[in-house]
Formats: sequence, structure tokens, C-alpha cells
Amino acid sequence: MRKPDFIGIGAQRSGTSWLYACLFEHPEICMPKKEIHFFSRESNWRKGIEWYEKIFSICAENKICGEISTSYLASFETPKRIFERYGKEIKFFVILRNPIERTFSAYKNAIIGKEIPKNISFEDAIKEFSFLIEYSLYGKYLPAYFELFDRNFKVFFYDELRNNLEGFIKVVYRFLGVTTSFRPTFLDKKVNPSRNVRFVFIDRLIYWSSVLIKEKISQKLWWYIKKSEIPGIIRKINTIRKEESIPQEVRNSLSEIFAKDLEKLEEYVPEIKRYKEKWLSLK
Repeated sequence: MRKPDFIGIGAQRSGTSWLYACLFEHPEICMPKKEIHFFSRESNWRKGIEWYEKIFSICAENKICGEISTSYLASFETPKRIFERYGKEIKFFVILRNPIERTFSAYKNAIIGKEIPKNISFEDAIKEFSFLIEYSLYGKYLPAYFELFDRNFKVFFYDELRNNLEGFIKVVYRFLGVTTSFRPTFLDKKVNPSRNVRFVFIDRLIYWSSVLIKEKISQKLWWYIKKSEIPGIIRKINTIRKEESIPQEVRNSLSEIFAKDLEKLEEYVPEIKRYKEKWLSLK
């Protein structure tokens, strides 16, 4: 059995797939499985801590190990469960994205994942499917992490990731305590970008084929196929290119919701003030 050295908790649709790829490639880091969801999903939690720690037992002793599960962010149980087991021994990080844009990206991704109907509008979707907004409520959920893990919890911003990929990954590597000079091959690649698809079933076929290869056949084979960019080429062909924007009335409504939520976070993350004005601009 082995405990993780670090855990990423999200946010969903905020560059975590790209970050996972960059961490996976680093020679001093072991990422045995993506999206374990142990502490947040009851079906996994019931499997027991031995099941969870066994996942990391494949990692070499000279490497640090960790995971990224985006469901951990919007879960009050997760920080308590981790603290009860590990105390303050683990490092945590989260990437925060403009909550309005994150919600819109989650909406499009939920259509691909068949979590919501394909033809539902964004306005109707956020009314009917609460999880779209819930995972953008940083002020609601993150204080529990800060109160339990304080200095071991690091906040990154999606804006910085987009503006300077290399600088961003170096900061992450430094936080985790590994060599910062390593340059991952996925640094300049888009991983799981927001898209509109022609045929949902094609994307679902790619997804489940990836899961099958990675978990049942060979993780090395999965990584080889991923690096070959074949899945990305198929997804690109299956992408509809069209300009989309959030209706102004919907943006206004979301801005009010997230303004109140982000106020709760300012005590723990003072720099959120300079992002809030930009994120919630009604223009």
C-alpha cells in the first residue's frame, strides 16, 4: 500500500487533462490512474482505503505519486475523508477558470458525454442540470480545503496556463518538488478541448476504447496511442466549427451568482479580486 504525495481536485474543464498528461510524462512523477474519484463517489469509497492505496503501489519508490479527480472539488465529504486518513501530509492543487466560461464548457462536454440531451439550450441546461453550475462554485467548496490543509493547498489559474504554458508547468513542477527543466511533449498540445461534435457516438467510442485499453490491456499501449495523436485527429474530423456565445441575459444571471460565490473565496485567495472583475464582466 502507498499513499499519494499530491492530489489535484479540479476544476473540471480547466486544463486538468492537459496537466495530467504533463505530469504523467515527467520522469520523477508517477500518475497510475486518471480520475480515481475515490473520496467523492460512494461506489468507490465503499471499496476501502486499501483499494485506493493499492493503485499507487505500482509506483517506484524514487518517484512521487499522485492523482487528479475533478469530482473532489464539489464535495464536502472529500476534504474531511482525506484529512482523517492523511492529516496534512499531502499537497493539493486546483486550477480555477472563469466560472461562466467553465460552466459553458462543461455544458458542451456534458452533451458529448450524454449527460444532457444534445439539443438542449445552455439556458435550459443550467436550470435543469445543477451540476453544471455547482462545479463552478469555488467559494462554496474550497474554504473547507484551506481550513484543513492551509499551506499545502495551491491555487493555479487557467488564465496563466493559457498565457504561458511553459511558465505554468514549471510552477506546478516546483510546487511538487520535481525538476522544472523537464519539457513534456504534451506541453504545446491541446488535450480534451471544448468542442461541438457531429456525432456523439464517435466520441463515446473513442472514450470507452481508451478506458478499455488503459485499464484492461496496457497503459503503455494507451499512452503510445495517445501520443500518436490518432484519437485527436478523429475528434478533429468529428468537430463542427461554429462560433458560439453565451446569451447576454444568461451571462448576466450567472455573473450575479458567481459574484456572490467568489466573495466567499477572497479571504483565502486575495488575488481572486483581480480575476473576478475580468471574469464577471458583462461585455
